[in-house]
Amino acid sequence: LTRLLALARRDACLIGIGIGMLMLSTMANLVLPQVAGNIVDAISDKKGDHHMNIVIRNFLFVVVAGAVTTSIRNYLFTLVGQRLVYSLRSQLYKAIISQETAFFDESKTGELLNRLSNDTQVMQSSITQNISMCVLLLSCAYVRLACTLILTSGSRLLANSACH
Repeated sequence: LTRLLALARRDACLIGIGIGMLMLSTMANLVLPQVAGNIVDAISDKKGDHHMNIVIRNFLFVVVAGAVTTSIRNYLFTLVGQRLVYSLRSQLYKAIISQETAFFDESKTGELLNRLSNDTQVMQSSITQNISMCVLLLSCAYVRLACTLILTSGSRLLANSACH
């Protein structure tokens, strides 16, 4: 794991941007039900077309923002994963090439190349999926906690202002 982190160090900026996009897409997904509820409220309140247009624009903004940030996140994590696999393949290839001739007498070249290709591909898919899911779950927990704190503090302020 430490070797993989060392390989990923050069892409730390891309990983950071990907995590930021993950946080933004998580927030968009968490806000989406509230914005959809605003559409239902606007239909039932009949405040006019202007209010309905604003609510629909907000809904479209949240949906598009969520889709764009999710796409950027997927692109960045895939790019970083591909770069990691490229680095791993290069290092493994150099290690195989530097072996003694006797090593190639005992091992089949096609088998070595097949293992090189398959193993690094398995690592890429597991790394990108596991890192993405781990960060996704952590960011969901963080954003939900923040939303809960904001909503509960807002309801306390409303309750206190109603009492006074």
